[in-house]
Amino acid sequence: MNILLLLSFGCAAFTAVAGQRCFNGAVFGADFKKCYNFFYSPLTAEEAEAVCSSIGGQLVSINSPAEQAFISGHARLRFVNRDYWIGLTDFMKDGYWTWSDGSDYALYSNWDEKPAENSPKWKVLSSKLNGYTPEHSSSYSRQSYELHSYSDRSKSLSKTIPETNSCVAATLVHGTWYSTNCNQATNYFVCQTEPVSLAPAINKTFCPLMADEESQKNKCLHFISSFQTYSEAELTCGSIQGRLVNIKDADEMWFVTARARQKLARQDYWIGLTDFYEFHKWRWDDESIPSYLNWAHDEPSNERNNSCVASHILRGNWYNDDCEGTTKYFVCETVPVKVPFSLSSENQVNDWIFFKRTNSWYKALPTLATKSWEAYEKDCQAEGAHLASIHSSYENSFVYGIAFGDDLCQYAAIGLKSLSGNVNNFEWNDETVLDFNYWDSGKPPYENKFCTFMRYHVRGPWYNFGCDDTAWSFCAVCKKPATLN
Repeated sequence: MNILLLLSFGCAAFTAVAGQRCFNGAVFGADFKKCYNFFYSPLTAEEAEAVCSSIGGQLVSINSPAEQAFISGHARLRFVNRDYWIGLTDFMKDGYWTWSDGSDYALYSNWDEKPAENSPKWKVLSSKLNGYTPEHSSSYSRQSYELHSYSDRSKSLSKTIPETNSCVAATLVHGTWYSTNCNQATNYFVCQTEPVSLAPAINKTFCPLMADEESQKNKCLHFISSFQTYSEAELTCGSIQGRLVNIKDADEMWFVTARARQKLARQDYWIGLTDFYEFHKWRWDDESIPSYLNWAHDEPSNERNNSCVASHILRGNWYNDDCEGTTKYFVCETVPVKVPFSLSSENQVNDWIFFKRTNSWYKALPTLATKSWEAYEKDCQAEGAHLASIHSSYENSFVYGIAFGDDLCQYAAIGLKSLSGNVNNFEWNDETVLDFNYWDSGKPPYENKFCTFMRYHVRGPWYNFGCDDTAWSFCAVCKKPATLN
């Protein structure tokens, strides 16, 4: 589905405060250490969360009266006539509200009228199960899932109907919250992202590309969307010098659960807890005895073969399952690495933005004149760079955010070109490997156009144009590697 997203921008591509920057026209909340993006496109809550995820963020969490006042003020300036989604849901448990970024709900709430707890949440379409209705139907995903009991995996349900209101919006006038139907496409929404530092500190620790940093635990989390047995998952984690995630307290459980809900497509996942040593004597992969456990109701089971532990994708609670007879997604943890950088302050002065996940600098070239792809590439080369190469969906989202902070731009030049004049043979200008693409229709749409632009639509799909084509709606993003000592 193509969705035209409208954002409220200033003229500048970035907001810079105290050594940090927000991109994509975001407002910097210095007191809250967040960037806020105000999207004035009416979407469902799920679509809104997907847009936030595409720029590396989540629907906003609001943790204090001051933050509420800050967001409400900016929303009233931008949204005019609609309420807006925030990142609060009770998907994990009816009446148990959690933020999409895992932050503590107990810190602050601003209900207009708090909904009743423990109300029925989903109505199961029993016809899909030949008349069988599972007892714990409220625990299921909205799209597809297996039975909660796991005793009969042959019975699978394809769809449920939301019976009550599991998502939360804020009123435009007062900022008070109310629960509402997640599937109504009537609200605008506010995303939050982390500010980007102008330069990393010397010997700063970094997580690899696509990993989530859990700074309080000094971990990098890797969410692997591949069905594997427990032993296969262990080997995969070991191949990246890691292990299956060890969850040592409730805060970490909520952090992992919130990220998994965004990244693992509603699939349960293995964690690093087993009773290999002795039946029902559970230990983590690091051989420690858990001081925190989060078993689901009636778990762990007494099945002798169920020696490995998985987490429910929605609620985050645990159950034991067959290690080799079952496949699941999984979460690995690794230790952040220290990387010594020598980064020139000249880059900061000249509006380059450092992105730690790729160890590279990026710069947006705004729409100031009618320029072609070739002209933008020459401008990048003049600054020791090339038009940006893109190697992952996360990097694509980052480049999207940088490019379209200029609200005049509709197409951003990136560094992919067909050097042989063959539309099926593209290469990156910086000579890096072509290991990712994001063509809007799965392939270049035009046969005789050999240069690539990112389009201002959700998640930044790619289009090909003529290398000498010019337009006022063109802009560009340059990229160059950081200099190591």
